[in-house]
Amino acid sequence: MYDVDDDIRYKVIRGKYNEDFDLIIMEPLSVNCMSYLSSTLNLPIIYDVIPSPTITYAEHTFTGHISNSAVVSNLLAQRAVPKTFVQRVANTALLAYSMLITVYDEWMLRSTDQRPYDLSPKVYPSRIFQNSHYIIESSRPVLPNIVDVGGIHLKPPKSISQPHGVIYFTFGSIIQLSSLPEHNIESFKEAIANVPQKVLMFYGNMKVK
Repeated sequence: MYDVDDDIRYKVIRGKYNEDFDLIIMEPLSVNCMSYLSSTLNLPIIYDVIPSPTITYAEHTFTGHISNSAVVSNLLAQRAVPKTFVQRVANTALLAYSMLITVYDEWMLRSTDQRPYDLSPKVYPSRIFQNSHYIIESSRPVLPNIVDVGGIHLKPPKSISQPHGVIYFTFGSIIQLSSLPEHNIESFKEAIANVPQKVLMFYGNMKVK
């Protein structure tokens, strides 16, 4: 909607655009803000790839479903899976707080600056594509209209140049190799020394060949 002419966008939002559409595709943030457009145009809506795992505090807004907070960690939590009783209670409290604050913010906006789209019926998406997958995320129950497309943002791998090429070894931006115990670092070096490729290893603030 941001790439079209303002006049066309206005007509579409007001339901006065005469061209035919098949569906609406959008990427949501944390609120269901496109129900008005879907209801006005009488079209199904598809949520394009959500760049993170399930947005737990907005899940009910998107699908009408709430994941069990005893086994499904909140997106804002610091752990992948709540295991202890205290962690599960804290996870439940975090879910309740994040949902309540979202509902409160929406209520405040409707009360202080009500717009026509605030009165439109809520339309749930027909399909949701999310950048997640059960092999990289903790298992969780999902609705049939949610499709995992984990890794869709990754580019196809290219072949290594002849004769052997180069391997760049890193743990990413989360873990620095220099933070590991020395015997673990030596184990990595010994294993890497057995491959025929030249290896560039990211080691903290410096690169070691």
